[in-house]
Amino acid sequence: MAQAQAVSAEHAVTVAKSESSAAAAAQKMSERGFRAEDITAARADLERADGELKQAEARYLEREVRSPANAVVEVLDLRPGDLIPANSPVAKLLEADQLYVIVYVPQDQIGKVRIGGSADVKVDAFPKESFRGVVEQIRQQAEFLPRNVQTKEEREHQVVGVKLRVENPDNKLRAGINADVRFHEVN
Repeated sequence: MAQAQAVSAEHAVTVAKSESSAAAAAQKMSERGFRAEDITAARADLERADGELKQAEARYLEREVRSPANAVVEVLDLRPGDLIPANSPVAKLLEADQLYVIVYVPQDQIGKVRIGGSADVKVDAFPKESFRGVVEQIRQQAEFLPRNVQTKEEREHQVVGVKLRVENPDNKLRAGINADVRFHEVN
């Protein structure tokens, strides 16, 4: 029993010495501060954790397909579970503010049309409404006739393509529909 008490006392002394040295180390650390290596290692751990967070956020954002513009999906040929390669097109979009109409103006009338000029655009779907169009482009070459026109009568059948950007504020118009255009007089 005395031997057990002696062993127990020795163990208590060892534990006390260990606690004393730990307390001394803690006191030394609080007096002198952390070692430069410990600070550098902690900063490296912080940067690594920050990088992992950013990578996880980027992966989370990749689950969503985003359009580069305000648009309506025209064609979406995907099924649930399809794998999509990075940076590949997944949908055909129709931008409501990017609708245009191309009309062909007889060559003897093309002098009345100017870039930036306005026009009224009417479509069959909305016969009582007209949409505003702005001339965006006038082609430089006449079309639809044989290349070697020889008489004045043949020249009268030549036309010039004109592209108008059409305002579609209520998203009523659709791509591919027919339209009638009336140009406003140029002063």
